[in-house]
Order: sequence, then C-alpha cells, then structure tokens
Amino acid sequence: MMKSFKPGKSNTKFIREVDLHRAASTINIAPQIIDFYIGGTDKKKGPSSYIIMEKLDQTVLPIIKSQGKLRDEQWNEIMNLYKKLDSINILHNDANLCNIMYRFHPPRFYLIDFGMAKVGMGNMTISYPLLRSRLLREEKQTSSQNK
Repeated sequence: MMKSFKPGKSNTKFIREVDLHRAASTINIAPQIIDFYIGGTDKKKGPSSYIIMEKLDQTVLPIIKSQGKLRDEQWNEIMNLYKKLDSINILHNDANLCNIMYRFHPPRFYLIDFGMAKVGMGNMTISYPLLRSRLLREEKQTSSQNK
C-alpha cells in the first residue's frame, strides 16, 4: 500500500509524519512502514514524497455500508487504538472514517495518516466521547448515502 503526499508538503513535516507513524506501528495500531521516499522538489509542485506500508484490505467505510453501522465491539476496538496512541502521548488529530483501515486476516483495525498528529498533548482520553460522536455522524452520513 502506498500513500502519496500532496505536492508542497515540506520534507520536515513529511519526516515528522513518518516518525509518528512508526511510533504508532511499534504499538501495533498502524501498519508497518516498509520504505519511504523523499522526492526532489519541483518549483511549481514542491516535494514529491511517499510512504510504502504493509497492505491492508480496506477502509472502515465498506464495513459500514455492508452492516449499516459498526457493531459495539468494532467501536471498542477503534477506541482502543486511540487509547493505545494516547499511551505513547500522541494525538492523531485527524479522526475520520477514511483514516481507519481494516485487515481481514487476522481481522483488526489500524490507523493511518499521521500528518496532523501531535506529540506531548497530555491526557487525551477526555476527547473520546467527542471523537466517537464525530465518527458516528460520519457513519450515519455514509450509511444514509448507501440507501
């Protein structure tokens, strides 16, 4: 699986994202980074960089479309990802359904896209109710579009 970055993202921000993604993968909540490339800079487009990570099967969106909504145990697994991230003092800061990936074998969820993540934000568990309500709104919009 390859994640490309929008042109113009600075190399410093790109390396920070790689570092935070790697930290998350060490606690098994993000896919492993296989390699990354910092591209040359084009005067009009900026740097051209990408991350190659282990293959995952899909975002959480097809699961919502097929089930109508996530089951409670699936929500608990997703919330546990954020709690584990909290344990290493990283705030993902871009919670949306497109940044939650799923692997069939073994079945589990992962977080991706650490471009907006922050370090040293303190105790982030107080934001879980807001996080879940935001994701539930997205889930409802997704399932209503499917009807």
